[in-house]
Order: sequence, then structure tokens, then C-alpha cells
Amino acid sequence: MTATFLPGRSEGSLAVTLAGPQRQVVGGVMAGPMVAAGIVIVVGATFASPAFHSLDELIK
Repeated sequence: MTATFLPGRSEGSLAVTLAGPQRQVVGGVMAGPMVAAGIVIVVGATFASPAFHSLDELIK
């Protein structure tokens, strides 16, 4: 399973997207603590100049 953590739309929130081995994807804004049912490996990275793109912007 892989995950992406993004800053939420409002200050103090965090959005999480999880992808499973069978291509199922779930995600949303965190509303409480996350609890793992097994081993968790966390890899962190930062980007100097991140760019966010939206499909709506590309269509226009």
C-alpha cells in the first residue's frame, strides 16, 4: 500500500490518499488519529518548488 500526504485546504488539516495493491484508492481529510493494523514504513520527501496541477486547469 502506498500513501500521499498533502496539506489540507484549511489551516491545521491534513489530507491523506492511500493506494492498495489491487488499485483501490481511498482518501480524504484527516478527522482523527490513524491506526495501522500492521507494519508501517514511512518515507518522507520535500520539494523546493512544488507545483500543483488540476485537470480543470488543463482542459481550459
